Amino acid sequence: MATQLSSSFFAAPPLTPSRLSMVYLAGEAEQAVAAADLPDQSLEETQLATLAEVLIATAKLHLSPPIYTAFLNWAEKAVHLSTRYDGDEEGLARCERIADALADLSSIRALNSHDLALKGYVTMLEVSDSSCFGPLIHDLSQGYAMNKLASGFSSDLGWLSPIPDAIEALTAEAWKQSDDGLAYTVEVGGVMLAAFSGARGEDAALRDALAARPLDGTLIQAFHDHRAEHIRYGDAPDGKEDDDLHDREYQRIEAIYASMPASTPEGLLGKLHTVLRGLNDAAWMGDALINPRGERFKAGLQKADVFTRVMWSAIEDVARMAGTQVTGEAA
Repeated sequence: MATQLSSSFFAAPPLTPSRLSMVYLAGEAEQAVAAADLPDQSLEETQLATLAEVLIATAKLHLSPPIYTAFLNWAEKAVHLSTRYDGDEEGLARCERIADALADLSSIRALNSHDLALKGYVTMLEVSDSSCFGPLIHDLSQGYAMNKLASGFSSDLGWLSPIPDAIEALTAEAWKQSDDGLAYTVEVGGVMLAAFSGARGEDAALRDALAARPLDGTLIQAFHDHRAEHIRYGDAPDGKEDDDLHDREYQRIEAIYASMPASTPEGLLGKLHTVLRGLNDAAWMGDALINPRGERFKAGLQKADVFTRVMWSAIEDVARMAGTQVTGEAA
């Protein structure tokens, strides 16, 4: 299928040193690959670079952070595999790298519709006769059932996310600029490798910076206590003594929220949940902490005022940035 090594037809032409720069590929086996030098781009290469930048920006905006990181890794390895190379040994090595990238992507839970659309799109590339980086095959002359399914599926993803269409636009242009339908030219592959390698470097630097920040341990623990107390109180028998205990625990947690600044998305979640409850104290709102995917919560939210709905949207945004569920639990 998409990542299988077909033959040694990816024979790369001799590389011209003046047209090359080194693009770093992060990974367990750290390596450098030859790529087209960006300052000397043609008009076509500039157009391709722009489409790559649009795709990366769209993915960064919509994908959850763990999926975005895995997406960049997959895209880089898929472009590398699709670019001309010399010999089966090199081809097999590239296949192994994209297989690892696919395994990483598949192991991360989708947190929103954009994550789901990307994973569905990549799956259809793999099970059909499409190129490993796209676009999805639309030549149905072979009659292979999965090709028909992939072709139809491609038109269904737009309502989930703009990301598959952005991949389709980039890859269609890449094949248009290459001189055959078997592999990207070194120049075409190099332009895209430069874009994805650069984005991976920026993403890694951001994740390192986030890891170096204070971890908001007290705020995060307060949110876990908040949720645990909400569950305990819901299961407890009625009684003034228990009501007093519940009030004291909530006052303790809310004092932490009010006095400590958050420096991470994880630390901000509990604060936003408290504001949400202040905006709307309906019975169904309690499900925000324990069962936000339940029918009662979804029905209540649909009928809620705009301030409640905007605050819930903000909580979803922050959870996506943190790579967690809206309840603060691990994704």
